Amino acid sequence: MSNSSGKIIAGFLLGAAAGVTIGLLYAPKSGAETRKDIEKKAKDYSEDAIMKIQDKIDDLKKHLGDFAEEAKAKAEDTKAKVKSAADETKSKAKSAAEAARK
Repeated sequence: MSNSSGKIIAGFLLGAAAGVTIGLLYAPKSGAETRKDIEKKAKDYSEDAIMKIQDKIDDLKKHLGDFAEEAKAKAEDTKAKVKSAADETKSKAKSAAEAARK
């Protein structure tokens, strides 16, 4: 999760919580009803936040998996290029050695 998207989510959750709290405090309900409402809303918001965080974790895992696959492919490509260059150098050295013997 990037820093700016984290701040946006945190700001949204904080603003929503403040709005709900102020709304509930001014609502014409008993203290017990208000506490139940606050508890329910807090649970709803925490579940929503957990789901959003889990989505971000899943996205990060996917990106890391993609990055690992790319890195592996590039490593294999580099290995093949190095082997090819080594084989070519070996062949040239062998040819040069044979030419030097003649």
